[in-house]
Amino acid sequence: MKILAIHNDYQMHGGETAVFLADIQLLKNAGHTVISYSRDNREIAHYGIFKKAVFFPNAIFSLKSYFDLRRLIRKEHPGIAHVYNVFPLLSPSVYSALRSEGVPIVQAVHNFRFLCPNGLFLTHGQVCERCKFGNTLHAVYLKCYRNSTLLSLLYAVSIGLHRKLGTFKRIDRFIASTEFTRNKFTGARFTETEKISVLGNYLQLPLPEPLYTKPADGYIAYLGRLSEEKGISTLIKAVAGIEGLTLKIAGDGPERNALQEMVKELKLERVEFAGQIPEEDKWNFLRNAICTVIPSKCYENFPLLILECMAVGTPVIGSDLGSIPHIIKDRQNGLIYDHSKPEDLKQKILWLLDSPEEAKTMAQRGRETIEKEYTSQVHYQQLIRIYETLMQKQAD
Repeated sequence: MKILAIHNDYQMHGGETAVFLADIQLLKNAGHTVISYSRDNREIAHYGIFKKAVFFPNAIFSLKSYFDLRRLIRKEHPGIAHVYNVFPLLSPSVYSALRSEGVPIVQAVHNFRFLCPNGLFLTHGQVCERCKFGNTLHAVYLKCYRNSTLLSLLYAVSIGLHRKLGTFKRIDRFIASTEFTRNKFTGARFTETEKISVLGNYLQLPLPEPLYTKPADGYIAYLGRLSEEKGISTLIKAVAGIEGLTLKIAGDGPERNALQEMVKELKLERVEFAGQIPEEDKWNFLRNAICTVIPSKCYENFPLLILECMAVGTPVIGSDLGSIPHIIKDRQNGLIYDHSKPEDLKQKILWLLDSPEEAKTMAQRGRETIEKEYTSQVHYQQLIRIYETLMQKQAD
């Protein structure tokens, strides 16, 4: 099978890019041919006056992407296209090009961009679903994208216009990571239930070795972007009243200075900012933690971190927002807390500390969850079935 993989990378590589690259490798390892077509947002920093002037219309419909893709398809003759992200450089012109050449389209859903111009269902730190039915102009006056009227207008126009034109109807199958995401798309009347499959993220085999009995100097771990919507301030407040407990915060982002000031004001001596953790050190950082907390205040789509923690035998505590409760089953393979209550998070942490045997059993169930549902082998079998179904439908 020959697959065309399409992706618009971000200035900072994130989970979508990791999945894009992992899927390509997974398919190649299985003997398939994968052709990739991608752009990188870091190009924008080098734009001259002309490219800056045409950036807005190109983000709505890129003629370059349209004709590049049509030429590539005529040369390579792929059987199917898997699209990851098209905003802003590739643009929705991708779907027009693929449809013109008769290539079935699979669209990965890693955020809520089709329903919300900033992709997060989040406005100024609060969950917001104003734009989900297609009136994206809410995002403009609220400056939802990077607090910029102009950038918010760009995404609002692109998404709203193409939704009205029916551009996204050209997509044959959406792949949502969880039932939560699927329900948001169908509930917003964006697509029909039968056109959206559920297929979660995965870990490559072989899985890392688990550690169920934690070292005496274990700690609570946070790993990820340091930004407001990630809810790290809630985590800091939760551990503030727990004596002798160390919190290690790994990652970087715009909230780092504010969080460090918060730690100083609360006079917390056992909160450490570890900065970016090298990939080769990540597994040990997670493995040696008593638990990892995902305190998000926004709708997370499918944090790969949950799977990584479960794989190494570390219990995960997650907020009750978004897809997190669809992956973590409360009191079975992890713990869920009320995102609005730091005290509830504190009580869940204390329960883990006071119940080492129950925590160990929970961690073992987490590992079993990975082995049964979230390995590359399981993912490949389900993904290839989606491809084959669409290609057969196209042939008929």
